[in-house]
Amino acid sequence: MIPTSFDYVRATSLRDALSVLAKGDGTKVIAGGHSLLPVMKFRLAQPPKLLDIAGLAELRGVEEYRKGARIGATTTYRELLESQLLRDRFPIIAECTENIGDWQVRNRGTIGGSLAHADPAADWLSCLSALRADVVVAGAGGTRRVGLASFVKGALETELAGDELLVAPSGRPVRIRAIESLSERVTLARGVARVAVNLRGTPPGALAPAR
Repeated sequence: MIPTSFDYVRATSLRDALSVLAKGDGTKVIAGGHSLLPVMKFRLAQPPKLLDIAGLAELRGVEEYRKGARIGATTTYRELLESQLLRDRFPIIAECTENIGDWQVRNRGTIGGSLAHADPAADWLSCLSALRADVVVAGAGGTRRVGLASFVKGALETELAGDELLVAPSGRPVRIRAIESLSERVTLARGVARVAVNLRGTPPGALAPAR
């Protein structure tokens, strides 16, 4: 199927993007499009306008944050794989990213888009839940930080308001970790079940509560 007709606008800054969303006209945000476009093709979503934020440099990149890391919402999966900071502190993220789609998906898909849509078949929800990640949300009233467990309300449902934008997830360093996904296919598979584990060692040789 093909989507219904829609208008398209490209944001020039985060402030510009928030001003468009503040109009409350049902605009949907798009960057890579790998989460939004499939539901539009099946007409499960019929937004009157798409707001493209893929070109916003202020929402892209990986940086150190409180001994952990902060990831811009429009950071692509390829950029996650290239980040030495993530490989050093969050090897579970690299392991998760390597199994997402093919190189075309990894070149365009963004972590923010996957989280904002809370796709139950995506890899990030279990991975970042194990990291006790937070997400930063921006809106007309300012920014707020929400724990991922509170942010996701269910399948394809989050607490993002219509005038808000997911800006960045952040998490804490991990030492012992594992992630596994069960799929029906080997290539380009969408997982039907997955689990991520985060364990933190405490002296002498004990383990803190698992996540």
